[in-house]
Amino acid sequence: MDSLKACVALATARPGNWQWHCFQEQQQQQLSAADDSAINNKESIISFLLRAAVSCADNDLAENFLQLLLLAVCPLSATGGHHQHQQQQQQQHPQPILSLPQSQSTASKQQESNAEAPPETGAFSDHLAGQLARQFVSSVFGRQQQQQQQPLLLRFVKYFLCHSSMASVRSSAHAFLFSLHRHSASLPEQQLSLLQLVWQLWHELPTFSSRAERYVDLLGYLLLSSPQLDQSERARYCQQVVDMLTAENARLTSHFNFDLYTRLQNFMDLEGFYLEQEPCQVCHEPDQSFVLLKLMEIKSEVKFSSQRHIFKLDGSYTISRIAVRLSEVKRGRMIRCVDVLYNSKSGLNITDLKNNRSLWSLAKRVSLSPSQSEIIAEFSIPIVACSLMFEYSDFYETSSVMAENMHCPRCSQSVPVQPGVCPNCNENVFQCVKCRHINYDERDAFLCTYCGHCRYVKFDFSVTARPCAEWDAIEDEAARQKTLASVQSLLEQADKKHRTLLTHRAAIESALAQLDNRQTVFHSTAAGGANGGRSAGGAESGAEKPRTVISVKQSSSGGGGGSSSAAAAASLALAAATAIDPAINTAAGKYCVDCKAAFAELTRLLQKVTSARRQLFLYDNRHSAASVGGQQNLQRSVSVALSTRRLTCFGCATASVSQCLALLTALVADPAAKSVLQEQGLVDSLLGFHGDVKHIVCLITKDSEPACRRLCSRLLQKLTDSLAAYRQKNVGLLAGDSAGLPPPLSVRSEVDLLLDNARLLDSLWERRLACLVSAFHLAVRSGDAGSQQPIAQIAEPCLQLFLQLLQPSTSTSASASSSAAAAAAASAAAAAADRRQRLAVKYANRWLGPVRRQRHRIQSASSTWPGAAWISKTVFGNSAALRLATCDLLETLTAGDENYRMLRLLLGVLPGLSGAQERGQELLALALRLLRRRPYALHAAVTGLLDRLSSLITNELSELTQQEAALSLRSDLSLGFALKAYVELVLVLLEQPEIKRRHRETLVSMALDGYVSLKRLVMQRSKLIEESQERLLSLLEELTSASDDDRRLFIRICFDSIRRCPPSDYHSPSFILDRVCSLVTPHKQEVPEFFMVLEKDPSQEEFLHGRIQGSSFSSRDPQLGPLMRNVKAKICKDTDMVSLADDDTAMELLVDNKIISLDLPVAMVYKKVWAVKYSEGEPMRIVFRIRGLSGDATEDLIESFEAEAESDEEETYRMTEVVGACGGLTVLLRRLDTVPSGDLSRAKQFISSSLNLLELCLKVSSNRQVLLDPRICAMPVLLKTLNTVMSGEMGFALSPQVLAIMERVLCEADQASASVSEAFARQTGDAEQLLLLLKRLDSSFSASHRELSHGLVRLLPSLAFGDDSKMSTLIEYFSPYLNFPAFDKARSADDQLYLEYFCKIAESTQTGSNGRKLRDLILQRGIVAACTKHLLTLAPESLASTDPSGALARPVVSSNDWERLLGAASARYILRLLIGCCTDHAASCELVAKQCVPLLHGLEQVSSTEQLGPLAESLLDTLRSASRDASAKIEATRQRTREEKKRLAMAQRQKALQNLKMSTNSKGQVRASLSAVGTLAEDVKEESGLVCCICREGYRHQPVKVLGIYTFSRRTELEELEARPRKTQGISTVTAFTVIHIECHVSAVKHSRERGEWDSAFLHNGNVRCNGLLPLYGPAVQALGFASCLSRHHSCLQEATQLRDINYHLYAHDLKLLLLRFARERSFSDETLGGGRQSNAQLLPYLLHLGLHLFSAKDGEAKEEPLQRQYLEAPAKSWLEASWTLDGPYYRCAMSFFLHGPRQWAANRLRHLRRLLYHAHAAATTPVGSAALASTEPRTGSPEDYRTVYKPALMFFGLIDSYYRILFVNAKQSGSESWAKCLTDYLRHNDAQVIDCCNRVLRVFEDDLLPCESIDEFFDCAGLLEQAPNPMQFLKDTLEAKVGEKE
Repeated sequence: MDSLKACVALATARPGNWQWHCFQEQQQQQLSAADDSAINNKESIISFLLRAAVSCADNDLAENFLQLLLLAVCPLSATGGHHQHQQQQQQQHPQPILSLPQSQSTASKQQESNAEAPPETGAFSDHLAGQLARQFVSSVFGRQQQQQQQPLLLRFVKYFLCHSSMASVRSSAHAFLFSLHRHSASLPEQQLSLLQLVWQLWHELPTFSSRAERYVDLLGYLLLSSPQLDQSERARYCQQVVDMLTAENARLTSHFNFDLYTRLQNFMDLEGFYLEQEPCQVCHEPDQSFVLLKLMEIKSEVKFSSQRHIFKLDGSYTISRIAVRLSEVKRGRMIRCVDVLYNSKSGLNITDLKNNRSLWSLAKRVSLSPSQSEIIAEFSIPIVACSLMFEYSDFYETSSVMAENMHCPRCSQSVPVQPGVCPNCNENVFQCVKCRHINYDERDAFLCTYCGHCRYVKFDFSVTARPCAEWDAIEDEAARQKTLASVQSLLEQADKKHRTLLTHRAAIESALAQLDNRQTVFHSTAAGGANGGRSAGGAESGAEKPRTVISVKQSSSGGGGGSSSAAAAASLALAAATAIDPAINTAAGKYCVDCKAAFAELTRLLQKVTSARRQLFLYDNRHSAASVGGQQNLQRSVSVALSTRRLTCFGCATASVSQCLALLTALVADPAAKSVLQEQGLVDSLLGFHGDVKHIVCLITKDSEPACRRLCSRLLQKLTDSLAAYRQKNVGLLAGDSAGLPPPLSVRSEVDLLLDNARLLDSLWERRLACLVSAFHLAVRSGDAGSQQPIAQIAEPCLQLFLQLLQPSTSTSASASSSAAAAAAASAAAAAADRRQRLAVKYANRWLGPVRRQRHRIQSASSTWPGAAWISKTVFGNSAALRLATCDLLETLTAGDENYRMLRLLLGVLPGLSGAQERGQELLALALRLLRRRPYALHAAVTGLLDRLSSLITNELSELTQQEAALSLRSDLSLGFALKAYVELVLVLLEQPEIKRRHRETLVSMALDGYVSLKRLVMQRSKLIEESQERLLSLLEELTSASDDDRRLFIRICFDSIRRCPPSDYHSPSFILDRVCSLVTPHKQEVPEFFMVLEKDPSQEEFLHGRIQGSSFSSRDPQLGPLMRNVKAKICKDTDMVSLADDDTAMELLVDNKIISLDLPVAMVYKKVWAVKYSEGEPMRIVFRIRGLSGDATEDLIESFEAEAESDEEETYRMTEVVGACGGLTVLLRRLDTVPSGDLSRAKQFISSSLNLLELCLKVSSNRQVLLDPRICAMPVLLKTLNTVMSGEMGFALSPQVLAIMERVLCEADQASASVSEAFARQTGDAEQLLLLLKRLDSSFSASHRELSHGLVRLLPSLAFGDDSKMSTLIEYFSPYLNFPAFDKARSADDQLYLEYFCKIAESTQTGSNGRKLRDLILQRGIVAACTKHLLTLAPESLASTDPSGALARPVVSSNDWERLLGAASARYILRLLIGCCTDHAASCELVAKQCVPLLHGLEQVSSTEQLGPLAESLLDTLRSASRDASAKIEATRQRTREEKKRLAMAQRQKALQNLKMSTNSKGQVRASLSAVGTLAEDVKEESGLVCCICREGYRHQPVKVLGIYTFSRRTELEELEARPRKTQGISTVTAFTVIHIECHVSAVKHSRERGEWDSAFLHNGNVRCNGLLPLYGPAVQALGFASCLSRHHSCLQEATQLRDINYHLYAHDLKLLLLRFARERSFSDETLGGGRQSNAQLLPYLLHLGLHLFSAKDGEAKEEPLQRQYLEAPAKSWLEASWTLDGPYYRCAMSFFLHGPRQWAANRLRHLRRLLYHAHAAATTPVGSAALASTEPRTGSPEDYRTVYKPALMFFGLIDSYYRILFVNAKQSGSESWAKCLTDYLRHNDAQVIDCCNRVLRVFEDDLLPCESIDEFFDCAGLLEQAPNPMQFLKDTLEAKVGEKE
């Protein structure tokens, strides 16, 4: 077997050499045969291989022999293989039956000339292949060897081409036979013999089933490529094919499941037949090719030992290759040898397999090299295995594998293998990492015996295998009995599955019976409703296969795979969600899911039964056979007996029919065979055939006029007969002879054939199209209103085909390679275009014949356009596809030049939309597309389309109005479709400006009336009506928003429409008035949406904690508006500064560096401040800060914006002039006058709209003048409206508006001329009307309607103007309440209320002539005198009398003297009443001024709760403005009072100065005496330096207490460039530098019991997170106390970072990381929510101080100084290696703080700088761990390179240098004192100086170092130019390792 495999491999690699070897072997045989005839019987290699392949047909060896055969005669790729060969054959010869043998190529001819020598390259030789093939064919079909070789070749064809279950084997056999025939072209007799031999198997075609595809393909090719075949033989072959087709078709139609499968195929796609009684082993046996499988996917159980993997598979598999991929191999223990074992017996327990080694057979032993990553085990003969075992028998082990330490699986700590227990977590290090299992027998086992995990390697198993149903071989009687029992059990299970199938079959038949009873839901849909969706073609519309088909793709093998079942379930779930009949769902579910699963299981069981029976036969006959030959014969008989089967499979019959049809299709391509088939009448035979025979029929009739004529006549006759039978049944149904739905029309097959016949392009295409047109007209004539099945099933596919033929092709061909080819292509395209044009003209004219015959013009709106009645059958049909096809055809016919006749034909059926409803969607879409073309739109408008559409819209509105009046309760969702369609057509026409301009007035009227009519609908509403209403509204807005003239036109039309509205309709006028209001009201331009960004002031980052969530915020966010105060509130909320939310003075908001007042609107700030400077779309930056924290503000303050200039109302509302000019005010008032008082609930909205419009109209003087016209009776109507709205609670909300309108009109009348005013006054009502309004002013009305009562009171004086009786009535009504003495003694609520009303009347009285008349009457009635008299009665006694000059008897009156007046309740009302009466009335002023000026002057200086002082002052001002004498008297009184007050104040001042021993000189300056000046010096001590944030005390007052700094520390990587897979962890510390006593912190934590320690510290730390308290070693702090606090701090660090050892190394790294934050400009508040540069700059010395403390305690100087010196003196070649270490250049620079003073630093700083620059360059250009720099060129090409590569290192260096120069220079080091001790003492005793120096360092860093944009600039700022004059050269030398000696 290995030799055979090697031979195949060599032949595949060098096929030419293999061919030469076969050829030479045959040549030698021929020479030997010539010398010695006895050797002539020796067969050739090809014959031997053929015989070997046939003898091993049931063995896998056959594939190897077959491959060698192919390599001899067929070209294969260099890699070889069956699959590649199959793909190659399919690519080279996809359909041999349609191609003839090709001539030999030039390469073949060259090979032929060199046939005497073997190929040098080993490539395939076509010439040698031909020689071998011809020799083999000659040997097979020669006269001597015919009896010997032909049966062998026949068996080869049968076994490999027809019976093999592997598609690759069948393809290989097909290629071999094809090559034999192709190369034997010079041997026609042998070719004919080969055909005859292959044809011998034709009668067995039904047994081959679907495997006969390649056989039929080869047979067809042989028939077509055999020109020597005579006509009789050809006719015989054709007759046999037809006979086979007829027989198989008969067997198919007589199958007991034929009807059931056929009915199921109407509703779903069947790809498997699962209701068979006996599963077919051919149809349901899968392709048995080897596939790659994951072992874990096919295993059922798995076990492990310390060195073995044991897998039990889920079945029996034939395995050809096993691959094990090894990953993550560890060198400690690598596999040396693997044994692959297998067990082929099923049913064994895996535990027995694990414990019994004898059950296993060795398949292969594989040796591995060290670090090999894959184990490959290939088997020359595939093994059949049910279980697999992999045993790792030998390993590559290091000698110290058990002596090394191991890592703890829990904490990763290194643990010695003895005793193997982690001292940290007490875990056993030998436990499995995955499952924690411990193998106590073998601690260091290779595999975990529990889960199989291996710590040394990871496994991935895969096998190349295929499933097999082999039964275990029977070896003894016990096994035989066990097999019999198993067969019995399997048969019982199979019987159960069969009964389950019968149950499912019954359910399916029941579901189909339900469909038959209802004539299927699809027919009912086609008969009565519109069909949704567009059909793909006419074939989809038939009754035999409904439009909705459940497509469930199944495997033809019948296997019940999980994926296919899931796909079937998903498809059924989708079907259930759609509108599919439940019975169809049930049938599909039962068949595609349940039946499939049961049938797959039944097939599997019977395959096992067959395999078991085969073993039983072999065992039984093995013991009974007498000889080996008898055993072979018996085995062959057993195989024949087991392979014999009954031909009852439906799938096999279907496959046979398909193969016969395929062969007939091939034969038709041959003219001779085609004529034979035509003579045999194949067309008539195939018309009633089961299956798809359309293609064959078309090919037979191609270019044959008799056959075509016969086919067309037969098709038309069958359609006529079917339609006649359908009409007869339908008439019987309508007559009541039968019940149910319309019968189905079954013409699908005829229509499909008709369409395919019409698509055939040959010389008879015109006759075929004529047949199609005849069928179309036949279907249209047969369609009626009752059922449209003929139209849907016949006319619709015909229309689709018409459309395909008339539409021009959109595909373009590629350019030709030569001019001749291009010309030919252009000629063909021109011919095709000419043909399409002729077709379009011819059949369009025929189709439009009825249209041309009618020929009449459109004369009126009621006329019908031509063709409307005929075309309506299709354009309004029930099928959506039919309607769409008709519209597409119409659109195609209108393409090109403007075909106005087609347009009129189309628009003539528009009235049908009213009845068609949603079935007119396609027509509407087409009409819209056409009318969007300008010529069509203009033509339609000229021919009166707009008038017709207006009439149709009116009719639709009228119908809807009638249904609304009839209270129709319909729920038709399509209601309003026609209305919406007509409106859309109008809108499309208006896209043309000419149409809109000419028909504007008509359209506005139509749109307004239509919209108003739709607004009135309540019951008859639907979504379509809503959309129609919206479109009409948009049309109105479009027509009325273009210009002022359009708006004026619209306003006039609106009031014309109001005139036409019935009196009972309030809704329509209300809407119209609202539209008018919206037109005349100017719209303010709103600020568009913008975005805001909220930022902290950078200078206050230390103090403003928290963070704003989100990057930008929309102005439409309700939390950010409308005022800036709301923005401030959101900031306070998001940053946890809630205490500042209510304090408007604590926070400032800045926009564009301007302070914004919180009272300003956000939108105005954006518009006035931000948008004027920045581009649109840029977010507005709002900066917030604490006021005063950064000193006094220097920015501009914006408190308000300049008010926009108020526009003139006359100009703003000038559009309302149209209302008065067109009589709109008259119409409006008359409509208001018709509103009855009892109908307020219905008319409220109308009244509101009317009042709104009146308010707007009153803003224009012309409208006010119109309202003053007595003829329109404005005031009576308004008074009536006022009474109406005040008659009920519902109208009280409108009363203030009515009163405001009346007040505005009355004011205008008061300012008019006397004649107009008098005429108008006569219409303001009589005294009774006035009295009626006065009676409403009672206490209950005032309490519930306070504002309304005040408005009514203001209106009363104006209503009484011009009529003495009304004014007298008004005064007399309030006279009883003007008794002031009685009012002060006892007052009721009514007295107080009416007195208040009368005061308002006096105050609201106008200042004109009418107002003076009312004030005269009040004065005459003595009301003013009564007021002055009572006021003087209440005045103090000193003010009761005056001297003749009017001076006060006592100018200054004490507050006690005013008690009586202030306590009088009437005083306030008297003052208000006098103010109203004295306004613009001289007589009243003189009376009051004569008596009350001193009283009022004294009262204005008194403060009271009743505000009498301001009232008295107002009264005096009123008197001054009305009378000159009174003004002079008042001024004199006030002057005397001012002088007296000044005199008293000076006396009081002098007295106070005397008490203070001070005096004034002549100039009024204050002088103090020397004796009065005392000196008081007090020593005020203040803290300097650090202060506790709680007690505010520091080292001055509390020198012993330990201070601490709140810090936040986290665990982090110490060096990101460390060349280790697991980087060293350390600490990173930041702070907000909040200082606190340790005692204060502890005390605060104790008092806040409900919070944790650091939650409490969070509050003390300014809402900044912290987890440590870094102690400070103060000057007087005790060492013990500091040590205790330091230990506590280290405990906190350990808890926060999980680091156990806190030493000075960590502090040095912490300093390094802190400095890197500065250098890389990173935030300090990401983790803490607070803290900035200043805080952390101040932290650095104290962090260093703690590090120095530990450094000194551990004698760090002795350890670190040599290392530091070694670092500084290291050669340049070691710099790169040092960059990848933990203690790199950054760490060594930070360590200088601990070791070197300022002088040493200055001496070494250039060396540090070189190392830092080298490190930065290496990090940017070289991968970590590299041994050499990737590039020595400086990265200084752009500023970005400087910022990203070198700047962080320079900033790091600059910071350290700044600390040395500014801070550490103050630490004076003595001669013998170490630098660490000196710096420790300095930092301990100089806290104030340290803080100040840190601030200076930060300023240098921010102001000098950070702004540097180049290396040269940095060297200049850092003072390095003296040592390195050329910075760029310094950088180059550093990178090139050129270091000067002076460094």
